[in-house]
Amino acid sequence: MHAVVCGAGIAGLTAAWWLDRLGWRVLVVERAPALRDGGYVIDFFGSGYDVAEEMGVLDELRGVHQEVLGIGYMDAAGRRRAGIVYDTFTQAVAGRVVRVLREDLVHALHDALPDTVTVRFGRTVDRVTHHADGVVVRLDDGTECESDLLVGADGVYSRVRALAFGPRDHYVRPLGLRVASFVLRDDVVRDALDGEFRMLALPDRHAGGYPLVDGRVAAVFMHRAPDGKTAGGLPRDPRATLSAAFADQGWVVPRLLDACPPDAYYDYIAQTLLPTWRAGRVVLLGDACQAVSLLAGQGASLAMTGARQLARHLAEHPVPEALKAYEEGLLPRITAMQRSARRSTAWFVPGSRLALTLRHNALRLAAMPGAAALLRTAVAPTPHAGVRTPTPTR
Repeated sequence: MHAVVCGAGIAGLTAAWWLDRLGWRVLVVERAPALRDGGYVIDFFGSGYDVAEEMGVLDELRGVHQEVLGIGYMDAAGRRRAGIVYDTFTQAVAGRVVRVLREDLVHALHDALPDTVTVRFGRTVDRVTHHADGVVVRLDDGTECESDLLVGADGVYSRVRALAFGPRDHYVRPLGLRVASFVLRDDVVRDALDGEFRMLALPDRHAGGYPLVDGRVAAVFMHRAPDGKTAGGLPRDPRATLSAAFADQGWVVPRLLDACPPDAYYDYIAQTLLPTWRAGRVVLLGDACQAVSLLAGQGASLAMTGARQLARHLAEHPVPEALKAYEEGLLPRITAMQRSARRSTAWFVPGSRLALTLRHNALRLAAMPGAAALLRTAVAPTPHAGVRTPTPTR
């Protein structure tokens, strides 16, 4: 059996590892010239943590763990108004959590791939031709390959999804917010963070960052935008947009704006909503079909869980039945999480000072004794009912 996986991110690399373990020949194609660096610090827990443990990459992830004490919300004068310590969350998941940069997780998954998996950078899928027993996949360099399965794991703006399901505007739903991130070195900012992920909290706008273990700071900006409900074009100059949105703000925000590079990551906070994740022998995975958004978190964990479940079903069923079982097993859970994330938008970036006050009061309550037990119920991962490790066929 042969599979083409489009996308060398968390979902695609995990899928490649599991498919190879089943004895499939796997080709991974990635549009970028190398593994994509950048991104956020991920609170990695739940079912994805279990998958990483099965794959044997947890020790590497623990080695790049980012030790952040908690979340703090600041005012313009640099006073901490509310927050929560991460120990509460760590207790809630029985210590089964690591905090890593997205790029470190990607590199760990890539390093885990056996030599039998082929990875081609600087390439993507150009055309897909369906037939009864598989697909012919043509790459953008003109080469073609016959495949039993094409996995679209190429993110929110998936090329595979566009080819198999239609234009992205049909399936990408921005949530009214934009996000920017980049990494800088600034000791003044780092000292102001005091070991926490701290944000200047204003109505419709948040800005701040978290300290990294290597001495750098990861900056994060979130703000509402008038065109945030559509998937239209983003401005060409993120720095100018951020400067306008956060002009004349206090605390460390001016230093962060001064350090913003021209190529800073800047995008919508969005979800991908589809009624089905499969079309013939094409199947979607990760953010291409199940993006719950930055606000909900767990994107990396869900991507790895989806890849693991897809492999499980392919080990037990013919391809068409396996794709159906994969979709039916996960789509309802993802849909419920997406609904929850849409409702939580106003919590993450409140639109008024009253809403900010209410959030801060709720966080103070969360810091009271007994909060860990309540949080444990809220974040308990869905059990892997009936999940078995696929048996290698090599």
